[in-house]
Amino acid sequence: MESKKLCRITDRIDQTGFKWRWKSATMDGEVLDDFMELCSIIQGFNTNPTPIGLRFNLNPDGNYTVNTLRQKLDSSVNPHTGIVINWVKAIPLKVKCFVWTTLMDRLLVATNLVNRGINMANTTCPLCNDEQESGDHLFVKCPISIEAISWIFKWCGIPATNFDTVTEFLNFTATWGNCPRKRERFKVVLYGMLWFTWLARNNSIFKAVKPIPTMIADEVISQTYAWFKYRTSELNCRWIDWSISPFC
Repeated sequence: MESKKLCRITDRIDQTGFKWRWKSATMDGEVLDDFMELCSIIQGFNTNPTPIGLRFNLNPDGNYTVNTLRQKLDSSVNPHTGIVINWVKAIPLKVKCFVWTTLMDRLLVATNLVNRGINMANTTCPLCNDEQESGDHLFVKCPISIEAISWIFKWCGIPATNFDTVTEFLNFTATWGNCPRKRERFKVVLYGMLWFTWLARNNSIFKAVKPIPTMIADEVISQTYAWFKYRTSELNCRWIDWSISPFC
């Protein structure tokens, strides 16, 4: 009976009553029965329903985002009070994950392997062959690492600093300087410092390559330049300028 088959119920009924647009003005027999049944079905129908859908209250615009929910879960379920790993685009993902593992003290150094019940024939640091190998010793207390760090700091034009733990090292990285651009570059360089120290450690164990502080520093300087050059578009300086200072 309706002349416009795709109309909505709200187009034909409101608080004042029915506003049907029938094809015929008369209604009898089976059509009348159907109409009476329809009236009983829609009796008390709300013509102003709330919009169908969900509203995400954590966002001002009401839209759901994974990032906002992740932040809410992290802050309420498992609050983090330590240093925040900086996921700079220039740093390869494997290096970011490695730094996070190091910060959590889950790296497979001698002390952690012994704590897991693994028998070690030798637990001394493979770089200096002097002290027991731990994460803090390997990266910031070993004489080889300290000398390599001093070369990197000299390259950056920053006074040499001694660290007792990897956490202190990363905290210094995260809070150094007042220029955001320079601080980000410095983070990339020092994250690279941890990574290439680890590679030097592995080469010493598995390839019997003698670790040399200047070679570790050279790897940091050359590879971080490649990270910036090929992973971002923000590096405008030439290699000759970068080799003098990362803040070119």
